[in-house]
Amino acid sequence: MSQKNIGISIHQSVKMIEQAGREIDSLSKLIQLEIDNAMSSKLSTVCKIVESWNENLSELYDELEFVCTGYAFSLGLGQIKKGRSTTARWLGVQISLAGDGMCSEIVENEQPLVHINLWNHPVYFDEELYMGPKIKPVMSPDSIVLINNILFDWTPEKALWQDKEWTYSLFLTSLNTIDDIRKKIVQPVTELMKSASPEQAKLTEIEGVVRYIKIDENQYDISNM
Repeated sequence: MSQKNIGISIHQSVKMIEQAGREIDSLSKLIQLEIDNAMSSKLSTVCKIVESWNENLSELYDELEFVCTGYAFSLGLGQIKKGRSTTARWLGVQISLAGDGMCSEIVENEQPLVHINLWNHPVYFDEELYMGPKIKPVMSPDSIVLINNILFDWTPEKALWQDKEWTYSLFLTSLNTIDDIRKKIVQPVTELMKSASPEQAKLTEIEGVVRYIKIDENQYDISNM
């Protein structure tokens, strides 16, 4: 390959990375907007926002710190009560484009994932507080119950949202329209926040939802079947 062709190839690769970044940014803003709308309407009697998305942003870069491979944002939620509410749970969205947010040494998944979490902390890559096929020790993997091969539930004995911790995942490529965001993120989250089961939240019916199969200690293979 000539020097000119190498230069063109590098330029095209950078342009592709830039375009992917713009698309992820647009998707993130749409998800935030749609969830905010649900909080002020469908969930207005259930919880309230006490920390904005912008207060809890986190990014993960490759080893050369050149390409962003993970992007996360979390919304702090408090109970409905008089006076100032403290954050009871964080509703987090983690977009994993590469790395251990979507694969592991034995899980050979090549599809980017979007993890939807309700946790007792924001998603923080720097502190390894994030989701992936291999559950990190800091994430208390021994407490997890996998329901319907779709929903990771750390607190199956609890019912109220402020006591719950859960995660489900989507293939990034299944989120193509505003309707996808509403049907695959906003509506299931709304129902889960109201103590619905995965079936009641229609998680099992979602096209593009990730199905997990435990294959090793704290490791889960990924399927879309």
